[in-house]
Amino acid sequence: MSASMEARIAKHAIAPIPPTSPAYDQALLGQGLIRSPGHDARTIARAADRAEDVGYVRALHASEHRMTTSIEEVNLRVSYQSQRTAYDTELYKVRQAYLSSEARNRALLARLETLETHISRMEWQCQRAEDDAVRQMMRTHVLEARAQIDMVEDAGSSCCTFHF
Repeated sequence: MSASMEARIAKHAIAPIPPTSPAYDQALLGQGLIRSPGHDARTIARAADRAEDVGYVRALHASEHRMTTSIEEVNLRVSYQSQRTAYDTELYKVRQAYLSSEARNRALLARLETLETHISRMEWQCQRAEDDAVRQMMRTHVLEARAQIDMVEDAGSSCCTFHF
């Protein structure tokens, strides 16, 4: 027997046993039923140690249960945190993609407006060139008509002239 066990036995052996009620005279401790008045101090001490061991084991089981529950709670929190981090990361990526597409859309819109301005300018220049071409054609017709008239006048004046 160990020294601590002997010390416990000695402690319990010299301690007086207080009177108890008949309801407490029998207690289920460890291996069996103990009747306190009919046993010696050593038997009672061993039974008390077993009762303490049972209490210790129960306390140990309760502590283990609390630790398991705490570990499960921590695991749930960690799982939640990792899931939340994954969602936050995905949200950040989606937000960045959205902002990037918005920037591209703004750049495309600016390019579109620039091209529309160039097209308008080109249409205006084309219309102006057509107008200039029509004016030139009309001037040419006018000049040709005047030349025709001048030729007719010159021909008419020369045919009517007599030389003596």
